[in-house]
Amino acid sequence: MNENVLSRPRADEARGSHERWQEWQHEVLSVINSDFHYVLDIVEWNDIDWDAWRPLFEQGCSPKDAVRSAFGQVA
Repeated sequence: MNENVLSRPRADEARGSHERWQEWQHEVLSVINSDFHYVLDIVEWNDIDWDAWRPLFEQGCSPKDAVRSAFGQVA
């Protein structure tokens, strides 16, 4: 019975992590569209390779820092 109690926080943590990841993705998309509107057409969700961005999220980069990292000094 103790095992079930211990497994619940892990599920909650995973859900919280997933929600943070989704929020982070939306913020990245917003930063790209606001900072590069003069260079790029509107960037849509499916235009981004999120698997390539995931390590930046996992390293704790803010969305703004992740965009700077991905786009270089022009960001």
